[in-house]
Amino acid sequence: MAKAKPIAAVSAEPTNEPRRAKGGRKLTARRKLIDAAYRVMRTKGLESSTIAEIVEEADVGVGSFYNHFTSKEELAQAVFSTVVEEFGAALEQVTRKQPNAAISTCFAIRRLIEQAERDRAWAAFIIQLEPSLQMLDRLLRDHARVGVQMGVDSGMFRVDDVEFAITAIHAVTIAIVKATLEGQITHKAAHRASALPLRMVGVSEEEANRLAALSMTALRKEARTTGGKDSQPKEDKAR
Repeated sequence: MAKAKPIAAVSAEPTNEPRRAKGGRKLTARRKLIDAAYRVMRTKGLESSTIAEIVEEADVGVGSFYNHFTSKEELAQAVFSTVVEEFGAALEQVTRKQPNAAISTCFAIRRLIEQAERDRAWAAFIIQLEPSLQMLDRLLRDHARVGVQMGVDSGMFRVDDVEFAITAIHAVTIAIVKATLEGQITHKAAHRASALPLRMVGVSEEEANRLAALSMTALRKEARTTGGKDSQPKEDKAR
């Protein structure tokens, strides 16, 4: 099968919902197709998945597919949009509950790396489809904006220009993810590289490397902890 081409006409925003039929049947069928496509693409990858397999998995007719999507690639964008929204909501929960901006930022970066490594659908979306990068770009920027501002307000991050810091974090994170997916760096190196964005916003080398070296299990525990002794920068605690 030929490599999937970017679908320039597909919006990065999930705004093209079909009109509701009686009982919401159209919306239900659309969601069934999205869920089924995710399951199939996660197992087989984007290129190897077929419309026939997706329709069968969704238990809907081929005609129903074309009522909602013009191609497999357009459906793939809808899948990624849905997954990105859910992923972003999960990151937002961590950011709100964890007052330590370094921990929440490191967790977000490493969680994204982990998701891309584990999920073939994510990997295909990020590498092959340009609109997917646009969605991911917006997700990372929105999350980084909250995290960086929180870090600046707490005195943990030291940056002169918040928007520039957001752009830098975003660029490094995307580069790490793509390098990992393309086999240019190892799993361990990718997670250790999450220290780089932290150092860029003024986190000490010791703390940045400590967070980057933690297992994901240990980092999750820290990310879920509210308050506590690690919620303030070391300089403040020493005063």
